[in-house]
Amino acid sequence: MKSSKNINVVLFVLLSLAISISLYSVKVKKFTLSNYKEMQKGSLDGITINNKGELLLGSSIKKIEGPESEFYLSFEIDRQGNKYVGTGHKGILYKIDKNNKISKLYTAKELDIYSILVRENGDILIGTSPAGKIFKINKKGKSSLFFNPGEKFIWDIKETSDGSVYCAVGNSGGVYKISKSGSGKKVFDSEDPHIMKLFVSKDGSIYAGSGNKGMLYKITNRKTKVLYDSPLQEIRGICEDAYGNIFFSANRGTKVVSNVKKSQNVIILKGKNLNISPIAKEKSILYKLDTAGIVSTIWSSNTENIYSIYYDKTRKSVIISTGNSGRVYSVKESGFNLLYESDSAQAFSLTKDNDGFYLITNNTPSIIKIENKLNNTGTYFSKIIDLKFPSKLGKAYWKLKSSNDSRVLVYLRAGNSVSPDKTWIKWTAPYSDNMGTKISISNYRYIQLKIVLNTSNPSFSPVFKDFSLYSLPANIEPKIDEIKIKQKNKKIEINIKANDPNKDKIQYNIYMKKSDKKNWVLFKENISVKKIIIKKELFENGEYMLKIIANDALQNPVYLAKSDIKFSESFIIDSTSPDLINFVSKDNNISFEIVDMSIISNVLYSYDGLKNWNPIFPDDMVSDSNKEKFVFKLKNTKNKNVFIKVSDEFNNYKIYQKEY
Repeated sequence: MKSSKNINVVLFVLLSLAISISLYSVKVKKFTLSNYKEMQKGSLDGITINNKGELLLGSSIKKIEGPESEFYLSFEIDRQGNKYVGTGHKGILYKIDKNNKISKLYTAKELDIYSILVRENGDILIGTSPAGKIFKINKKGKSSLFFNPGEKFIWDIKETSDGSVYCAVGNSGGVYKISKSGSGKKVFDSEDPHIMKLFVSKDGSIYAGSGNKGMLYKITNRKTKVLYDSPLQEIRGICEDAYGNIFFSANRGTKVVSNVKKSQNVIILKGKNLNISPIAKEKSILYKLDTAGIVSTIWSSNTENIYSIYYDKTRKSVIISTGNSGRVYSVKESGFNLLYESDSAQAFSLTKDNDGFYLITNNTPSIIKIENKLNNTGTYFSKIIDLKFPSKLGKAYWKLKSSNDSRVLVYLRAGNSVSPDKTWIKWTAPYSDNMGTKISISNYRYIQLKIVLNTSNPSFSPVFKDFSLYSLPANIEPKIDEIKIKQKNKKIEINIKANDPNKDKIQYNIYMKKSDKKNWVLFKENISVKKIIIKKELFENGEYMLKIIANDALQNPVYLAKSDIKFSESFIIDSTSPDLINFVSKDNNISFEIVDMSIISNVLYSYDGLKNWNPIFPDDMVSDSNKEKFVFKLKNTKNKNVFIKVSDEFNNYKIYQKEY
């Protein structure tokens, strides 16, 4: 056992070290990259991020070549694996067969195809807008008008187990039931102008989501019930899990909602029950309606709109696609994963498949297949990290979960330009020691991380989280921006404006000398105040200059301390009053001169020296030099005395008594 004496010595050394470190402003900094908000600012390639800020291997991604079009508005798959794409502004239905061959299947007179239904019998129904009609394309490719409700928009089409077709319409707003023969009847007449979404549950009930008022309806045996009145305006997605819980998404629409307060751009996870409110700060919300009829929020965003949702049985989560960041999330009540981030602005629509799901995007249009299987490798690129100063990098730490058949590698590059260019150093060799790997890089301000996850086990992903990096920033010299000198009566006020990029405390040494002298005289040393008052009487009259040296030695070791030097403009110290010379008097006409080392500011005269002082102007009428001549005529009085008061610009004055 160590003696108490030795322990006391150790404690003293540690305490002394802690005190000495706290004295220095240029000290080791710790950068962390750990939460979702920061991690999400990076870019993903085969990687997913969850709400805890953890990186995992993502789903396998395949890009499918699609038709040339301005917009993709709808997507469906048949049992044979053929894909159908409904486009916008040209109203074309494309078919992409199993071999990814693209062909035109139907061209509508209408501009947009917002909905596609592949029926159990193999027929394809498409809903067009803005002249809302439903067309049928049979197995042989023959097309015909199936149903014309006289509406402007066919937003969605669904089929029930008995072969009945339902469509959601916009203009008058409502839901039509259409028989096999194509005759239809309105089974729900909505107060909203649009019914945006339909969903057929396992028990055969029809769920409908409206636009403008944001209502969720349930239609059973031609009876309609309001299940939820959302504070947002558009119900865009509805799905169901294996237990009968209904999930639905709501977006802020075009309807004006007053008194909406601005809030931070964050994604919120919560599981509490909601009170219905006419005001919502969120831009979109994903709700859960459980089997007891309780509605709760499981995901929301102030920055993203939910365009599409579906329930993924494999992941046991709701998949949502959003804009205007083009993202796809997997959402559970316990948290979420960012599965995919598109190059397009809108991740517009999701369509489930046997081994994953398809995503269509817009701005720009694309078709993406996201599979249920994991990638065996993935790469994450962090945002560009600004260390604020060129720095010496120390050790890096991170947490991970891995196995014998997986690994995590960390790379780093650095430079002094905001964006990586040819001046940046290349990616380092990979670092794998997460318990304090040494990164020997110095004198760079910006860094970027590349994190690579690998696995040979298709059912296991390594997990990376909580990255931290220690660095010592370079000490940057303080900067004296300005020296202001003011003279007030018998005092001189010196004001120093300075700053230190490292936020170090600054101390000053102030030197002074006459302009005609060589040597500087130190009269204030190691002061920390920026305002100094000195008495004029300490100095001879004359023209002076200041030299001020600022340093950060209070918070840096001697070998790291930096300084800056600045010279003031020349200034006059004058503590004596002006002289009156060459006084001449004749027949009440007097003349004289006033001389001083500074500017003559004021000349007055009085007959008694007590009151009634009157101004006198110099010959040229402007008092603007250190020597002025005055000529004027006095009154013819019995008392032949005159008092003359002269002042300079520093308020030094003297009163002269003269006879005339």
